[in-house]
Amino acid sequence: MTQANQVFDPRRLTADASLQRVIIAALPGVPAEIAGRPASEICSRDALARLVSDTADLPAAEPERLGDQLAELRSSPDAATRDLPGRTLRAYGARLGALLATLKHPSAPSQQDATRARCAYLEHWLGIERVWLGGGLLAAAGAADILAGAQRFLSRSGTVLELRVGRSPAVLPLLGAARLGQPHDGSALVADAGHSTIKTAVAVIDRGALTALETQPARPVSLAGGLPALEAALVAALVTAAGALGDGPRHRRVVVSVASYLDGGAPVDDGRSIYGGMTPQRVRSLLAEATGDDMSFEFVHDGTASACGVGDPSRSAVVTIGTWLGVGFTPANRPLLPGDPLVRDGVSRPGV
Repeated sequence: MTQANQVFDPRRLTADASLQRVIIAALPGVPAEIAGRPASEICSRDALARLVSDTADLPAAEPERLGDQLAELRSSPDAATRDLPGRTLRAYGARLGALLATLKHPSAPSQQDATRARCAYLEHWLGIERVWLGGGLLAAAGAADILAGAQRFLSRSGTVLELRVGRSPAVLPLLGAARLGQPHDGSALVADAGHSTIKTAVAVIDRGALTALETQPARPVSLAGGLPALEAALVAALVTAAGALGDGPRHRRVVVSVASYLDGGAPVDDGRSIYGGMTPQRVRSLLAEATGDDMSFEFVHDGTASACGVGDPSRSAVVTIGTWLGVGFTPANRPLLPGDPLVRDGVSRPGV
């Protein structure tokens, strides 16, 4: 183990673990138009939207409507048009494959203009043998084509890396937050606070295992009003979800996956996340005022939550594809609830 490896903790991620800043290496098979560019420019949601528009010769689509636009193309009466989404998503998958091949190349730690801490993160990637894919964009766009494009690139480049799609990829952070719950029977609240939406769910625990995840309608995030408005939006989403808990046993604990790095359990105010500066104590207080129920509250980095959702006991990575790329690593550093939960959308509990 090198000295650099000793300063990287895969379960307490900092900004040094960002995928956005990885520069795509000029490896064999990497198209010239993406070599030398950061992953943020070629693998983001907006980048995929541009790729779809360019490939289909369409006006630029609103990134929020990307899934709808792909569905419209797939339903076209013209066979060539129907083929465009699959071809485009496989091309996007190849970009993702180029990113992973870059991370797995032995020269990555020395060629990414890395600080000591960043170098330690990149060296950790060299030992990763399996990557799980998740995220809302993966689910909305088409996991099979993106996976196929990435696998094909990895095979052609000679990169030895197993690639899988996580179960229920759109709700991996919610699943991870639920698996971090207590092994007592009943129901618990979990949430996923992202940069586009706030998602909530009720986790159902039976005989010490997670048996169901009942998701509630997502709330769009608005940047108007700043941090106080975001706090209010998160609390409102949790209060609404609390109404679906039912009259049975419930946990007095809320776990929220958040799109932010954490310091001391609070989102870091570093300009990277809209949740920077929010504190668990403040949200807990607001939630108690709104419900009359003083529940404990915990933030978890969304990439780490996704890794908990996968629950892989071996050393692997999870890459989530949403507005931006996210990353988390397994195994978890704390016990996870077992179980193969049924994921249900918008379900009201009996008696509600």
